[in-house]
Amino acid sequence: MDNKKIYKIFNKHSFQVIEFYDSIGSTNDRAMNIANSSDITLGIVFADYQTMCRGRTNRKWEMPPGSGLAFSVILGNCAAKENVLGRMTGIGALAVAMSVEELTGLPTKIKWPNDVLLKNKKFCGILAEGNWIGNDLNYLILGIGLNIFKGAIPGKTNFPATAIENEYSGKVNRIELLDQIISNLLKLLEVDKSDQIIKELEERLAFRGEQVQIKNNDRVICSGELLGLDDKGGLIIKTGEDQKKNFYYGDLHLIVDL
Repeated sequence: MDNKKIYKIFNKHSFQVIEFYDSIGSTNDRAMNIANSSDITLGIVFADYQTMCRGRTNRKWEMPPGSGLAFSVILGNCAAKENVLGRMTGIGALAVAMSVEELTGLPTKIKWPNDVLLKNKKFCGILAEGNWIGNDLNYLILGIGLNIFKGAIPGKTNFPATAIENEYSGKVNRIELLDQIISNLLKLLEVDKSDQIIKELEERLAFRGEQVQIKNNDRVICSGELLGLDDKGGLIIKTGEDQKKNFYYGDLHLIVDL
């Protein structure tokens, strides 16, 4: 990618720290190191090649050079609101979904809690990680990785995977998409009304009205109909005639039969 164009995108958004790597293990790990050693409110680490991409429950994969987008945003001014990781994950997913729709016209869906889908196949994952000092949130890292070209699709996945290139007949410009995602992400972070965010997420919520399972460490803890999201961004599952359960961000996985 053109380094000058990358820096131009980040500079116009007033990032205090900007780091670009041709190759790195994990942008989230590097972002954490930066946040631990400096007092910043907004920073970004971008890599063209990640050798140790990290997802929820520490799952790892590799993003080959030139195949996708992988970056981590450092947020040092987040309030430690209830379900903060879930809320920030949703904002990251929503920024990606909106940007892809705006540039390609492709409809997207968000699979709770952290995946973005095209035609019920995953092309993007979000990883939000927080650092607390007691009950106070010190900083939050929002990692975003998305498959743009076929080479980014992992060889083995627990859920069907795809790339934008597979679903879109036009040409994908990585820099243009990156610019759009960053712009939408920062706009969404400024939205004070959480109900507006929840509404946007619900409109794109995948498998709404379908039978699903919630698993924790490979153990099914709930089965039922996916109704939607509550006002805190938690998933609502109808388990019986008049019974519902709410689930929030954590080591939980949504399982569906495709």
